[in-house]
Amino acid sequence: DEIAEGSKAKDAFWRLLPNVLVGLAGVALDLWMGIQAGPGAVEHGVTTPELVAAMSGVHARYLANLALPLWLSLDYGISPAGSLASPWTWLGLLSLAGAVLLLVVSLRRRWAIGVVGAGIWLIGLLPVNTVWPRTAILMADRYLYVPAIGIFVLVALLLRRGRKGRTGALVVLLVFFGGLAVMRTQRFQDSESVWSDATRKAPGSALAWFQAGEAAAGDGKWELAHARAAKSFELATRPELRVKSGLLLAGSELGRLSERHQQGTPIRREDLGPIGKQTTEVLRLAEALDELPLVKQDPREVQAEAYVLTGQVYELYQNPARALEALSLIHISEPTRLWSG
Repeated sequence: DEIAEGSKAKDAFWRLLPNVLVGLAGVALDLWMGIQAGPGAVEHGVTTPELVAAMSGVHARYLANLALPLWLSLDYGISPAGSLASPWTWLGLLSLAGAVLLLVVSLRRRWAIGVVGAGIWLIGLLPVNTVWPRTAILMADRYLYVPAIGIFVLVALLLRRGRKGRTGALVVLLVFFGGLAVMRTQRFQDSESVWSDATRKAPGSALAWFQAGEAAAGDGKWELAHARAAKSFELATRPELRVKSGLLLAGSELGRLSERHQQGTPIRREDLGPIGKQTTEVLRLAEALDELPLVKQDPREVQAEAYVLTGQVYELYQNPARALEALSLIHISEPTRLWSG
């Protein structure tokens, strides 16, 4: 406020400078750690202009979700291959330019509320711009926790300046957004509800279909799990998610066979053919994860899941030696978690 309003600006600057330097050092350290040992240097397999176009569209979608949060989802399946032909891209570029313009004008006119509102919005979104540093998830509701404060500050200012109907407007906003919040929380009753909702709102999200398949498998709905896994396998572009979808495909096949066996139908050797073929393909993909640049997590966990599935298939083939050979290849820090099933 002192800097924006010109009151003791020089003294305020020197008082704030140590905080700014410590903050920048923390950001630099976090960025370095993210690039060296975390999700801060992910390759998406697209050009930088395409990624810029995609993230411009994400910026517009964030504003749309704040204004009318009817299509919130746990995953949005945003493609990193953006295009200038998309209206979302142009809406995002215009809204971004508007936010920057508001910040500049507010600084020149020493309008503290404008500086705070536009500044929090822009600075809050800066770490998750995904162009640099490049992170794995392009769009997530949690990325708005801090930036949204800037929008709310500006909205509060507009309501404060309104002389007539201010109370009525506040009541309407409270009832409207409160009702939407209650409706949204009902989607989080269980995994099936929340991920089924995500597949409806983001049908192009491979992650949503995979998680919905996992939820169905957890409920023993093997046919539904298989269909969802097949959809995820079709949509997945990231190698590790493609492997996980393939594992779910083969696992749901095993579940169907096990269910039939419990009902008295014997498992025939020819029934294992499709599962063996699927498992072989998935194992090949899993073992190749170490050499692929698009992998965003430790591949050993996914590879361990593939070895476990391979061991289960060999066990069904009544080949314990090959089953133990597959399980002996597991290298993971927490192997007991994989055996819980």
